[in-house]
Amino acid sequence: MTMNRRQMLKACAQTGTVAAFGPTITACSNSKAKKIDVHHHAIPTLYLDALASIGLESSGGIAFPTWTPQHSLNVMDFNGIDCCVLSVSSPGTYFGHAGFAINLAREVNEYLASVVATHPTRFGFFASLPTPLVEASSIEAEYALNTLNAEGVCLLASSGGVFLGDPSQDSLLSVLNNYNATVFIHPNLHPTTEQLGLSVPEFAVEFVVDTTRAISNMVWNGTFEKFPNINWIVSHAGGTIPFIAWRLSLLDLKFPELKERSPQGSLAYLKRLYYDTALSPTANSLFPILNQFGIDQLVLGTDYPFAPAPLVPLELIELNRATPAIPNFNSARLGQIFENGFKLFPRLHDLHFASVQA
Repeated sequence: MTMNRRQMLKACAQTGTVAAFGPTITACSNSKAKKIDVHHHAIPTLYLDALASIGLESSGGIAFPTWTPQHSLNVMDFNGIDCCVLSVSSPGTYFGHAGFAINLAREVNEYLASVVATHPTRFGFFASLPTPLVEASSIEAEYALNTLNAEGVCLLASSGGVFLGDPSQDSLLSVLNNYNATVFIHPNLHPTTEQLGLSVPEFAVEFVVDTTRAISNMVWNGTFEKFPNINWIVSHAGGTIPFIAWRLSLLDLKFPELKERSPQGSLAYLKRLYYDTALSPTANSLFPILNQFGIDQLVLGTDYPFAPAPLVPLELIELNRATPAIPNFNSARLGQIFENGFKLFPRLHDLHFASVQA
């Protein structure tokens, strides 16, 4: 049963968040632009059971929330989101045992494909891969893209202690490059995280840092130059990348070997990435992206259900509030952000814009 506005407001009230945005909760649902959420998680029971069997019950310091496809549909309907691309992200599938990772990735992907088959206009999915196992991940990527018709793949910024951009992963990226694949980069926890001695929940800071390290490593090792056909979506507005982009560009001047690996310059590659708005919907987060990389590189993301249902409309409200706070940013350009993601997913684009094309 679809959750109506009254039921959602009741849910918001029960969490204590409705008071913060109750008066404006309808503001996010009236845009004429279509919306595609590229950062929307699935947490299947089969995945939870597999992780529980090895003693894992949380991700990034947050207990796994309850999720079903209907829960996602409820949140999407309430917020005027036309479709989303599901992903199973951190902590991934690899925990030191190859067979476990390979089997779990396949089970997750076949389950998500079945969800999409049931609701083809509302869902797409990013395939999970058993990284850092390169050969097995390449096989799973080809199966997911060829047989299951995945919209792309989800790669963790680090997995098994290996960051994206490490040359050991190049053969996998070569496969994805040959498919012109869309890759969703989601942060994870590096093994060194536990050595820091910090009690701050990991998702708040460590996830952001994990993304930053991965993108920096990819620039440094020439990943974007070597694999130009991949479309990259970076979670959470790119971590801190938009804020340190100029600082990274100084490496071009200091290190000739970087110029050889990334000859177009660091900023040129960062301008190619797509940055989602998940948990980063404010003017302060968006302005560095808009100012340096442009409106075309921003895509809508919510991080549901790790961002619980009452937080999703608040994210959209904050996006609306950003329009008068950023120069040359208005409701029409916000609508562009809502729709930008469609160009990365031809099947979903054609389904939702067929009437416009006709």
